[in-house]
Amino acid sequence: MTADLYAALDVPRDADHAAIRRAYRRKARDTHPDTPNGSKARFALVKLAHDTLTDEQRRARYDQTGEAEENPVDNSRAQLMEMLATGLEMAMQHLYERSKPPIQSDMIRLMKDSLCKMRSELTKAIHEFQKNVDRSKELLGRWSTDGENIMEVIVVNRVRHLEAQIALLTSRVAVVDQALGVLDRVRFTADPVPEERRGDGMAYITFGDLMARRW
Repeated sequence: MTADLYAALDVPRDADHAAIRRAYRRKARDTHPDTPNGSKARFALVKLAHDTLTDEQRRARYDQTGEAEENPVDNSRAQLMEMLATGLEMAMQHLYERSKPPIQSDMIRLMKDSLCKMRSELTKAIHEFQKNVDRSKELLGRWSTDGENIMEVIVVNRVRHLEAQIALLTSRVAVVDQALGVLDRVRFTADPVPEERRGDGMAYITFGDLMARRW
């Protein structure tokens, strides 16, 4: 398990990026190998703490697991590919349920609609988690005991867990936005829809046909 990165910088677990950067600059001066009390090991730990706690995804992972990657792999492209594949799968499922052929459908629109629906659900979940965070924070400072204030610790941990979930969902929303941006630049050539299509037993009627039947 990685050492306590918050303790390495002497910052609280709810410290924001600005506080973390200030603490890093101070600690980096004290622990740099060129200083009398510095060392490569201490400086490396301080740098790892800074790099992890100023990256939302790495910080959320650390808060959940206690592990920090010293050389994290850039998997942003893999996440983007996965999201686009998910959008395609959702669009195909939509067409399958309606017995509609993909080659005669607006696949870009269907994928966008699917991803936008996912984004809306993620955003709703973020709002719910944030409400839970706000309600939990209202409990802080209200517990008292003669010994260790265990309930206060439990509430703090609950807040940190909820905030970690928010960070993960927020990063997911960012990937959805990336995928939508890719789809804005993609074109799909669909076959024309025949006047009558087999499979669902429905005939495609043009606007002109409809008007002719009315009159």
